[in-house]
Amino acid sequence: MSRGERRAPELEVIARGESEAVVFKPAGLSSERPASASAPLDSLVVRAAAQFGWPDARLPHLLDRPTRGLVVISRDAASAARHSVEIREGAWTKWYIARIPTSGGGDVAQHARDLVGPHKAYLRREGSRAAVVRSGGG
Repeated sequence: MSRGERRAPELEVIARGESEAVVFKPAGLSSERPASASAPLDSLVVRAAAQFGWPDARLPHLLDRPTRGLVVISRDAASAARHSVEIREGAWTKWYIARIPTSGGGDVAQHARDLVGPHKAYLRREGSRAAVVRSGGG
């Protein structure tokens, strides 16, 4: 590392096996490798490759840049392919937890109960955050 260059913070490891790791992805960090050489060289998979010594690290699933949460990182293409098959076959259950503000008072407890269960929401990026919008992005 050259003088003045900062090292990216290490990923928080939740679990780690021989061919995969579960890590916490912070909001604002891209999941995928940079698309071009001119792009910043920091991303979840780049950090994982360096931190775990897995030069061929892959992601069987992604979280968008504004989203934070748990991500599985595969050591190599074979491990990622195995996880991708599991996902396609419905062996994984994905959970999304959203912070939804309430406005204008009312019964907050009832509002929370109404939110429990499966819901469909559409997101639009607003700066570094995502906002829930009606279908069609409006």
